[in-house]
This record gives sequence, C-alpha cells and structure tokens, in this order.
Amino acid sequence: MPSELCPKVCEHFAMVHHSVCEFTEELKAKYRRNNYCTSANYLDFINRFIMLLRENRKRGVTQISRLISGM
Repeated sequence: MPSELCPKVCEHFAMVHHSVCEFTEELKAKYRRNNYCTSANYLDFINRFIMLLRENRKRGVTQISRLISGM
C-alpha cells in the first residue's frame, strides 16, 4: 500500500471502531441487550481488510496485463 494512504486507512479503522462502540450503546439502550466487541473481532476486521486488499491487487494486475497484451 502506498505510504500516503496509510494515515487514511488508520483513520478509517479508528472511525469504524468508534462507530461500533456507538452502535453497541444504541443497541443496549433500544433492546436492552449487550453487544460485545472484542479485540479478536477487531483483528478479524483488519485481517479481512488485508485479504480483500490482496485480492483486489491480484485482480488489478490481471486486468492491467490483459489491457497491455491487447494493445
């Protein structure tokens, strides 16, 4: 990932984490149920992001190579 994108990605992860905390409070107030967000959930989120990033890179490289070979 380009280094200029790292701060934006970090901001996004922080925003998602903060949103989950807010949503958890809303669920508790509305339904009187607890929603637990553990560090394992957060790590799963990060791992899924990395996996999707890798898949999209592969797809991008494949599409670029098709364009180049077709020209």
